[in-house]
Amino acid sequence: MKKIINVMILMFLASSSYGQIIINEVLYDPSNSALDGDANGDGVYSQTEDEFIEFINTGAFDFDMSGYQIWDDTISGQLRYTIPSGTLVPPSGALVVFGGGVPTGSFGGAVVLTASVSANGLSLNNSGEIITLKNSLGQFVTNFDSDALSDNPNESYTRNPDITGAFEQHSANTAMLFSPGTRSSGIAFNTVFVSPPPVLATTPMIINEVLYDPSNSGLDGDANADGVYGQEEDSFIEFINTDTANYDMSGYQIWDDTVSGALRYTIPSGTIVPAGGALVVFGGGMPTGTFGGAIVLTADTGTTGLSLGNSGEIIVVRNAMGQPVLSFDSDALSNNPNESYTRNPDITGGFEQHADNTPLLFSPGTKIDGTDFPNAATNQFITSVTKIGNPKTYRAFFTLPAASTYRLQIRTQNDPVWKTSNTWSNASLTQQNFQALEFNATNSLRIGYEVGGNWTYGNSFDFVSDCKPMTVSAVELLAPFCAGDSAILKTITNGGYKVKSFLWNTGETTRFIYGQQGQTYSVVVTDESGCTQSASVTVSSVNTQFTPVNFAVAKPNAVTFTGSWSPATLGSGVSLVGYRMAYRQVGVGAAWTNTPLSTNTTATVNFTGSGLPSANYEFTVFARVNDNGSIYNTEYACRERRFYNGSGAKWDGNSSLDLNAVSIYPNPTQDVLYVTAAEGSLASLLDINGRLISSQTVEGSEIRFEMGDLSAGVYILQLQSDEAIYSERIVKN
Repeated sequence: MKKIINVMILMFLASSSYGQIIINEVLYDPSNSALDGDANGDGVYSQTEDEFIEFINTGAFDFDMSGYQIWDDTISGQLRYTIPSGTLVPPSGALVVFGGGVPTGSFGGAVVLTASVSANGLSLNNSGEIITLKNSLGQFVTNFDSDALSDNPNESYTRNPDITGAFEQHSANTAMLFSPGTRSSGIAFNTVFVSPPPVLATTPMIINEVLYDPSNSGLDGDANADGVYGQEEDSFIEFINTDTANYDMSGYQIWDDTVSGALRYTIPSGTIVPAGGALVVFGGGMPTGTFGGAIVLTADTGTTGLSLGNSGEIIVVRNAMGQPVLSFDSDALSNNPNESYTRNPDITGGFEQHADNTPLLFSPGTKIDGTDFPNAATNQFITSVTKIGNPKTYRAFFTLPAASTYRLQIRTQNDPVWKTSNTWSNASLTQQNFQALEFNATNSLRIGYEVGGNWTYGNSFDFVSDCKPMTVSAVELLAPFCAGDSAILKTITNGGYKVKSFLWNTGETTRFIYGQQGQTYSVVVTDESGCTQSASVTVSSVNTQFTPVNFAVAKPNAVTFTGSWSPATLGSGVSLVGYRMAYRQVGVGAAWTNTPLSTNTTATVNFTGSGLPSANYEFTVFARVNDNGSIYNTEYACRERRFYNGSGAKWDGNSSLDLNAVSIYPNPTQDVLYVTAAEGSLASLLDINGRLISSQTVEGSEIRFEMGDLSAGVYILQLQSDEAIYSERIVKN
């Protein structure tokens, strides 16, 4: 994030300077040990040619050093070198003046000059003189005194840290003897040229407070009061109208002029700041509160906000014609204050850190002490908003000034276009009904009034619209039938806004999921406006007490189905009355047909002459028990499916699908299902609703289905050859 700064209304008079030149490094005694003193990098050691002075521009804009002069004032008072015309030094950039030679290398991209090609160079002496820098008018700028330092250092003297530190011998903290054009570490200074802004146009608006570095300690930096700390969103600029009349800031622009020249925000049309009132532009978020009745805007809902920088730039505010009117310079203030900079006193004072004289870290929209500006709420016509109906119907309450015509306008947050909702001429009205633009969104209202053909708008009133009503339920669409079954769960929604998304506590994001018996599942439904509702369901459990187990169905021929099972363990005082096998057509809501009661653990049904249609049929078994004198039927055992092709159908028992050769194991399974059948048979794996998952042709008698990635539940394996179809119920644990 770029964080801003000391704000000044810069008039940029001809006499103003856009930067400040300091001497950062001086080599007046190059080492004469081989090429250790070859500072200009031309491969030749020369006491006069390798000496240099390094200047730094500490300002925010290009600095023109044309005509600046280097003087030897204490020895002979001689002019040693005049900086050539057109010599610009970039902000935070370097200019190096060597004594002579042919400087070779990049020197960190610095501006490089040579003072003389004669033997005298800069004539920097070890002691007994002060080198003075004068501007083009001959006025003193800065100097360098050699007597305060060592007479024969054989290396340069450099500031540590660069720019702000005191001078020390270069090798005191580095391995180098000098670093012309770069920092003492060898890292380059800035080389980007930035032209100063033009003369500012006039405006009654001033910048009164700026928060460019919100505190990141908890919610100490939550300047927009939305309950969330955001470095970009909580930054702000507070403008004050110093005039005695309302001022239209429509089309004003906040620019980052010195870094990338980017437009950061444009003030929306119709933004009228009352006389003496405040306008606050936050970086983003959802500003919550009254902010002293100030007009409140947000520059961005993304991550860049206003892009206010700590240092090295000036944020420029331009009017609707593109003319610069206000400027704020970060370099004059602390880089990381963790609070705002504000004028003290407000409007007329200089800038200081907000907590210097108050317990507050910021005060957007109010004075430094948190009180309102005198006319901050002058145009706050709307007093409250109440919801009166669905969907999106609200009522605004207000007081009106005398005028001929009024209009109520609305927009959503960050929408630059106001939409007129109501127009009327009765000044005695105190309320109007209107429609919010969106569900679950920050809507802004304002009232405008017309006098003599001129429209004036009051401050905006923000409110968050309600969600569109939505009901959500989670139901067991298909209940488990037996001990190993899972259930199919479904989410049912009514109402809400447009498209819904689903999130179960399992992480699944579909409307339907499988659920295990006895487990509770919850789902959160979110509509397109971000509103949510939740529901939960507990999967029913099947009571399998005394139910027969290991139920299986064989199909010895096309019309005969034989079921077999193992008896369940009966408890104390419980006796078996008998078993019944039951069957019915799948998926048509047919009633179960039961075989006669028998104590055998097998039963056979023959569909010959039954008239039943060609279809899949499911079979099961249950027991009738005497439980200590109470006689009842147990729950069904798990179902098995088989295909019946109809009495007298085409299949005659001689199909290539030999049912006696079919083997499906293990069942239940967790990872892999093995299928053995006649070669050439088509094997298909279906879900419980009959939707195809995968299929393959049997080759070499045995194939396998990978089940590891499938959800736990019930599946159907179907084998088909010619006209014959064989189905088996598969349980995935």
